[in-house]
Amino acid sequence: MYGEMMKTKYDWNFRGERSATASFAVVNGTTYWPAGKVLGGSSAYASAYIRGNRRDFDGWEQEGNSGWGWNDVLPYFIKSENNKVREVREAYGGRYHGSDGPVTIDHYHVDSPFERLLVRIFEEAGERRLIDVNAEEHIGFVNYQNTLNGATRCSSAKAFLSSVKERKNLHVIKNAFVRSIIFDDNNMVTGVEMILQDKFLIKAFAKREVILSAGAINTPKLLMRSGIGPRKVLEPLEIPIRAELNVGQNLQEHAMVPMFFDLGARRSNVTELDVLRNLYVYTVHNRDQPVIETDGAFVFDFVNVKNESNEFPDMQYIYYLLTNQTTDSLKLLKTMNYNEKFIESLEKRLEQNDLLAVFNVALNPKSRGQIQIVSNNAREDPKIFGGLLTNPNDIRDFELSIRNRQQLFRTPLAVSSGIELIKLDLPRCDQQLEYDSDEYWTCYCRHMSVPIWHPVGTTKMGPASDAEAVVSSELKVHGVEGLRVVDNSIIPKMPSGNTLAVAMMIGEKGADLIKLSYE
Repeated sequence: MYGEMMKTKYDWNFRGERSATASFAVVNGTTYWPAGKVLGGSSAYASAYIRGNRRDFDGWEQEGNSGWGWNDVLPYFIKSENNKVREVREAYGGRYHGSDGPVTIDHYHVDSPFERLLVRIFEEAGERRLIDVNAEEHIGFVNYQNTLNGATRCSSAKAFLSSVKERKNLHVIKNAFVRSIIFDDNNMVTGVEMILQDKFLIKAFAKREVILSAGAINTPKLLMRSGIGPRKVLEPLEIPIRAELNVGQNLQEHAMVPMFFDLGARRSNVTELDVLRNLYVYTVHNRDQPVIETDGAFVFDFVNVKNESNEFPDMQYIYYLLTNQTTDSLKLLKTMNYNEKFIESLEKRLEQNDLLAVFNVALNPKSRGQIQIVSNNAREDPKIFGGLLTNPNDIRDFELSIRNRQQLFRTPLAVSSGIELIKLDLPRCDQQLEYDSDEYWTCYCRHMSVPIWHPVGTTKMGPASDAEAVVSSELKVHGVEGLRVVDNSIIPKMPSGNTLAVAMMIGEKGADLIKLSYE
């Protein structure tokens, strides 16, 4: 059911600006950037639990962020976990996972014939099966872990708020839109100003400090609206400058380029009737019963396409089965704003066979974008300049990645199973370039690239000597007092995987940093 809440009232529904380097096959060049507008934020949307790896976090520490190396953050990953997968929990001597935390971690227990075929193709190609990509080994394919309780997502709201909602020192205000941060005459943050239920302007004051956790898009927006940000952005809007910092810059996103394969037959054995039956069982009898038994394969594949001997991946592969046998399996691609002609071409092919979408995800992008407010109106969305594929190195990585997947699906089992790469209709590429040349795939990537919805980095963590840094390693905003940021916007460099687990780790470590300040 991934994506069902997107583009609804439960979504901030942000839009990216047209790019000169990416997303040409998207309607009007306008990319979609979701953000959860519910308690728990975007953890209500997605559930993949991928931490990244040692190199990612040791790199944070090497940039001057003491206390954020792998050995420092690992205990905070473990602290949150109630890991239900015994094989994972006990691997490597039980050093990497916990069972006492509030976040339930599990596998999707789904028996998918297509997943079994895919695994056999991986094994024939010599890829290694991993027990756990969140520990010591990172190259290979894995049945990935999820924030999952039965068949429902275990969002951060369910995990961290539900069990403590009766506490006297916790008060949650819903339907409140924070308009700005309040300062005193000494540049001390004292509270926030908000609009409640679209009617009432109220102020909330802090006894000690204000914690900002609005995400990689709304956090920089609120900071800039309150006078914390680049002078070149704030002065034209006549916003008084409280602290001149690099807010909104350093936007990083995992770019994704899909490939599509004709599977040569029907691979899904799930019908609409099965879905309705499962929905009844789930609603009335058993919350562990998935409503949709399979709309893909619950495996991720991690590869280093530049250096096979490297122990850390630079590409992640997501596999998504497209079929017309059940609900609209093209809905996710429609949500990504791909144009109607492209969607119709897939619909036509689905009349004959099921298809496979392989999402190539670049884990260590060198491209950077930015978030920028454009008015004094607190309700106006910021402009998002995604910056996808602005660095030519990222294009080269995708070219290597496409070649890697072509090779995978040329194995004898893949060929005998009738799996074939689909040549998409891309006139600007087809008319000028030879199909399957490097230049063709460059053009292809420029058209098909979209964000995979992991934005980070827009209030970068770093020492005061770092001109790009917005917050310190204690997550305190430089240049003001009484304000911290605790969310994925503080990430200095993108982790090698989905970002949900990292967000929860930042929350756990941030809570300890706050407590330590007042001991």
